[in-house]
Formats: sequence, C-alpha cells, structure tokens
Amino acid sequence: MKAMELYQQEVLKAQVEVQKRAFERVGSELYDNIGQLLSVAKMNLFFVGDSPLNADQQKYVQQTSAILGQSINDIRALIQGLKVCMGHNFDLQDGLRQRLLRIRYSQKAAPELLVTGTPYSLGYEQEIVLFRVSQEILDTLLDNPLSSLIVQLQYAPTYFVMTIESSFLNTTKHPKPVFDAQQRLDIHQRLALFGATVQWTEAVAETVKITIQLPNPP
Repeated sequence: MKAMELYQQEVLKAQVEVQKRAFERVGSELYDNIGQLLSVAKMNLFFVGDSPLNADQQKYVQQTSAILGQSINDIRALIQGLKVCMGHNFDLQDGLRQRLLRIRYSQKAAPELLVTGTPYSLGYEQEIVLFRVSQEILDTLLDNPLSSLIVQLQYAPTYFVMTIESSFLNTTKHPKPVFDAQQRLDIHQRLALFGATVQWTEAVAETVKITIQLPNPP
C-alpha cells in the first residue's frame, strides 16, 4: 500500500474512533448522569405538589433548580464536545482540554494542560490523528494510579511538540513498563505517516514521559 493511502487510511481511522468515542460518551452521560439528575428533580417536584411552600418545600425547590441548572450545563458541554469531534474544524487543544476535564471529574487524576507559544492550526488531519493517539496514551496511563498527569503543547515557529508526562502512586506495584513494545511501535508508525516523531522516557514504576514532535507544521 502506498504511503499516501496509508496516511489517508490512518486519518479516516482516527476520525471514526474519535467520533465513536464521542457518541459512546454522550450516551453514557445522558443515561448515567443527566438521567439520574432529572429523576431526582422529578421526585423533588412530586413532593412539593400544589400546596403552599413551607421551609422544607422551599429547600426542595432550591435543590431542584440547582439540579436542573447542572443538567442544562452538562447537556451544553456534551453538545460542545460533539461539535469539537464531528467537524473538520477540529481543535486539538480544545479536544484535550475537554478530555482532561472529564478525567478530573472522574477523580482518577488531577491533570494539567500547559500551552506555550502562540497556538496555530496543524491542519485537520494532523490534529485528529494526534488527538486519537493522545486518547490511547491517556487511557493506558489511567489504568494505573497516578499522582500527576501533565499534557503540554508547545507551539514554536518551526515545530510543534506535545508532551504527556505522568508519575505513579504505589510505585512498587508497577515493576513492568506501562507501554509494551508493540504499543510503542504502533504509535511510532502512525505518527511517522505525517512526519512526526515520538520519544519515550520511562523510569519503570515511577514516571513516563512521551514527547511527540511535528517539524515544520503548515
């Protein structure tokens, strides 16, 4: 298969996987979180009924108002997430920010996103593949208890660098490398299709640092 065909295939695969995960997340959020919040709001309104409001009923109304407000905000966030993942104006920085925010809500880690330089577009194809690769890296890291998780985007005039760095809790429980040789090779080959390089720095059972560099972005 020609290099261009492999490149186009990888872009399409990344696009499909990102969109698939977005739909799965929306379904889960609607069913598990927003659905439960609205059920509680419905119960509160049932208890209030049509009778004059006493102190307890006023409390129910206030709680219901807060729940409905939270539900509306969650729905807006989901819609924004879909817009980010579905359009050809996909933004890597925005996608990562939302992904890290969901990680923070899950309480699996307290991630940070650091941006240096003046952001510019890498192009839709590069950004969607980079985001998909970052999803896979973050998923693997989150299988382990983390004490820190930092994603850094560096926008330089002649190159772009994305760094994902983490350190682990309970380090004695991690005697083996987090990423095996096949995972590393797979990511390396996919990034190489559009000229990006990846460097792995791993102190077994302590820290992992993945540095992805894209020279001479458009």
